[in-house]
Amino acid sequence: MNKPTFKQIAVVALIASLAFSFGLVATNVRLHQTPQVTANVYFYEGSGADAKLIAESGNLITDFGEETMLEALVGNATDITGIAAGNSSTIDQTDTGLDTEATDSGFDRVACNVSALWSNSGDSARNFTASFDATVTISVNSVILTLSTVSETADAMATSFITDGTQHQFPLSTPASRLTVVWVLTVNAN
Repeated sequence: MNKPTFKQIAVVALIASLAFSFGLVATNVRLHQTPQVTANVYFYEGSGADAKLIAESGNLITDFGEETMLEALVGNATDITGIAAGNSSTIDQTDTGLDTEATDSGFDRVACNVSALWSNSGDSARNFTASFDATVTISVNSVILTLSTVSETADAMATSFITDGTQHQFPLSTPASRLTVVWVLTVNAN
């Protein structure tokens, strides 16, 4: 049996080293996830120092919302501008709005305040905040994040239940007559 030469050993070592390096590169590419957006929605009842957290909820990014975010990646961005409250029997990704959007009583669609970009556990995030003040007693169970402040426009980016889908009542002339929604969108493109 012939003994391997130094040149043969060097070639085998080089090939093994390249194969190992390529394997690491291939693994990194394979493990890269597609861009995704997650959100948290917080519901406060009352005003100022008296405001209390009444619910925390996840949300569902709608098909329209996913398409809009995809368009933003190629420079066709449209700003998220509003939050609407109302009632929905279910929340589905095909939703373009709520089953019944509140269009009066102080709970009509409002412009949201948008926070500066901040770091949420290492990922970029923005808060979208809106407050509603009841002018009559009103019951709602859901909210949508929208591209427009025009009521009943079919542009729901995301939907969320205030609690478990049951209606929550906001009575007139009490500290609980205000609903504030803080929608935290966190973008994780890793």
